Amino acid sequence: MRRSLSTLIGMEAGTRTRTSLAAAALLVLLAGLLLPGCAPHRRGQLPVSDVASASPSEPASDPTPSPARESIIPPPARDRPAPPIKWQDIDRTQPQSDQVCDMAQSFRGVPYVYGGTTPKGFDCSGLVQFVFREVGVTLPRTARHQSRSGRAVTLRTMLRGDLIFFRIDRDIISHVGIYTGRGEFIHAPGTGKHIRTDSIDNPWWRQRVKSVRRVLAG
Repeated sequence: MRRSLSTLIGMEAGTRTRTSLAAAALLVLLAGLLLPGCAPHRRGQLPVSDVASASPSEPASDPTPSPARESIIPPPARDRPAPPIKWQDIDRTQPQSDQVCDMAQSFRGVPYVYGGTTPKGFDCSGLVQFVFREVGVTLPRTARHQSRSGRAVTLRTMLRGDLIFFRIDRDIISHVGIYTGRGEFIHAPGTGKHIRTDSIDNPWWRQRVKSVRRVLAG
C-alpha cells in the first residue's frame, strides 16, 4: 500500500513538471513572435503601415514647403523693392528743375494715352504740361506750341528740366521730352508704350532733335 501511494505521488509530480515545462515553452514561443514587431518602435522608427497615420505636424515625407506654399510667403522686408515715390510726395523745397525731373520720373511705367493729361495716362506734351503746372509753370497743351516757350539753348548747354523737341515723321515738331541729366530724357514714347527714360545719345533720337528750350529760371 505504501509503495502504491509513493508511486502515485511521483506520477503526479512528474505531470506537474511536464505541465510547467510546456507552459514555459509556450511563453518563449509567444515572446519570439511578439518581439520582432516591437523592435522598430524601440529604434525610434514608424512601421510602414503607420506612416499614413503620422501627425500632420510631424510629416514622414520631406518637410520642404511646396512652390505654391512658398509663393504666398512674403519676402523679408530687406528684399522688398522700395515703394516708388509719388508725385504728391515730391520735395517742394528743392529747385524747380529737380522737382520737375523727380515728378516726371515718378510716372515711369504709366501708359501712353493719346490726349492723356492725368496720372492715369499721358501723351508726350500732356506729361510735360502736367509736371510743369505742378511747380507753378504754365505751358501750352501741344508739343509744337510748347516749343515756343522759354528760350533756346543748345544740346551742349542743356540743364535738368530743359525741354527737348523732336521731329518724328516730317520736319515739324511732334514730340517732346524732359532732360533729366547725364544724357537722358524722360518722355511718353507713343501708343502701346509707357513713360520711360531714353538716352539722347541714341542715334535714332539724336538725329531727330529739332530744338531745346529752357522754361525754368536759371
